[in-house]
Amino acid sequence: MKHLALAIGIIFLGIGLAQGLETVVQAPTFSLESGDNEKISLDKIKGKIVIIIYEAKDVIEQNRAFKNELTSLIDRSEALKAQSTVLSVINCTSASWATKRIWKSNLRKNSKKENVTIYGDWDGKMFADYGMKDNTSNVVVIDASGIIRYFGSGKLDENEINKVKEQLNRLVR
Repeated sequence: MKHLALAIGIIFLGIGLAQGLETVVQAPTFSLESGDNEKISLDKIKGKIVIIIYEAKDVIEQNRAFKNELTSLIDRSEALKAQSTVLSVINCTSASWATKRIWKSNLRKNSKKENVTIYGDWDGKMFADYGMKDNTSNVVVIDASGIIRYFGSGKLDENEINKVKEQLNRLVR
């Protein structure tokens, strides 16, 4: 029931944002683990602007343009650099106990390649709680008080990328 209520909230959030309405949806807690067993949770980064890029392993290039724009935006803004955290998350729910070591090794390798820690959603809780869409790229922006301010999925076009950038600029203190 909790997942249904959150999914409905995220749907209304998307509708509200598209129509310029102020919709408040509290971000669900999460706990993620990297290939190096580094753990992160929403509680650990409380007070920061959180940009989540949640993807399936087969679609990591889908929003490469967005990732590049985001990196550039953060590099140009000391305030955004200090006040935000970008979380790259891969849906790892198809990893079995027998393949988890291989998945972790691939997360470590790709973290080095991308120069960012990539976390795994191993139990699918983030996927379910946030209403992520399967086999596509999902982008979520959470403000410093824990409110979801943006949710988008699929390849973000220039208009959507600009919406995210504008939202981030509004959230920086």
